[in-house]
Amino acid sequence: GYKSTMEGMDVVQWMINCPDVRVMLMTNVKDLAKSFMMEIKSYFYLPKRGVPTAFQTLFPEYILTGISGKSKEPIRCPAQTFNSKEPHVWITSMDASSTGSRCDIRKLDDVVDHKNSADEELRESLKGKVGATNNLVEGWGFTDIIGTRYFTKDWYGFRMATDEKGNEPEPYSYLSISAWTPKPEHKHAYEQLLTMPDGMFLVTEDMVDLWFPSKLSFSRLRSLLKENKERMFKNQQLNIATDPSEIDDYINQFDIDLLKSHTYARTAAPKDMEIIQSW
Repeated sequence: GYKSTMEGMDVVQWMINCPDVRVMLMTNVKDLAKSFMMEIKSYFYLPKRGVPTAFQTLFPEYILTGISGKSKEPIRCPAQTFNSKEPHVWITSMDASSTGSRCDIRKLDDVVDHKNSADEELRESLKGKVGATNNLVEGWGFTDIIGTRYFTKDWYGFRMATDEKGNEPEPYSYLSISAWTPKPEHKHAYEQLLTMPDGMFLVTEDMVDLWFPSKLSFSRLRSLLKENKERMFKNQQLNIATDPSEIDDYINQFDIDLLKSHTYARTAAPKDMEIIQSW
């Protein structure tokens, strides 16, 4: 639904309101971060002999030219009023180190996916990686997070939950949008379908209002439902988290007890056949 595109536009608005702002963009993987950077740069980049856009005509002091406008390197805002050791917009990922790069705005874009939130160990690892960047945000700073819910215990769920001592989480504002929502007269029936296996396949067009019909029409959503199956459709299109106890598609079942139960001592191995060990 263009959420990352809107996130990029938000970065642009931060820059034109405060040319010295330092924005750190964090994604789960580096390639996604790079494409995010290039989308933001496209608003400021003016090729040689190119025609300025309406935006560039209004803000000519922000125009990027040459390699600084085409590379995936951090943005140094031409309209800056003082020098800082950090660039004004840069990208990083969960698997990269950001030590020492202080920011005013931290943007977390799709740091959670179905793989890094599938079991407790992976969720704890991601929690530690995100937590390690908390000190990089200045005291007056702001953190903006967008993404897709996968599991009830993913990092987003952790961010909104009370801790083990019952303490409330740090204050936050939360907006969750679904590609379709039930009409008031169909809400009860719709909620029942949510609890039924393959219940989403029984939703009809007259039962729901569409959030983004010009891009995600009902027929398009039905195609995505058939393609992604119900669980992934609920995650990706309806932003509904799945409880890990409900499925085992991505759960790592190879715990130590299971592994031990399928092994035996070397002395107990058969003596009259070929033995192959694979690692």
